[in-house]
Amino acid sequence: MHLPQPELDPLMIPMSVYVFGAYGPVMTTTFFVLCAGLLGVGFGLIQTLRRTHLIKIAFALILVGAAGVFIAGILPNDSPK
Repeated sequence: MHLPQPELDPLMIPMSVYVFGAYGPVMTTTFFVLCAGLLGVGFGLIQTLRRTHLIKIAFALILVGAAGVFIAGILPNDSPK
């Protein structure tokens, strides 16, 4: 998304602001695909590895990350511009 919208500095502007540009639907789809990927990695991790405390903590953190990305996809933020 940085190539089609070079006016947005990726170091200063959050990734969720790209939703307000011309490629907003693409960015929204990206959030949902990232959420699905995180869930796939999390469930693959918990099913294939031995369930130790570290694996359970990693699974919980991946679920929290997936929930955050999902929320970013359904709730667009206010543009800081």
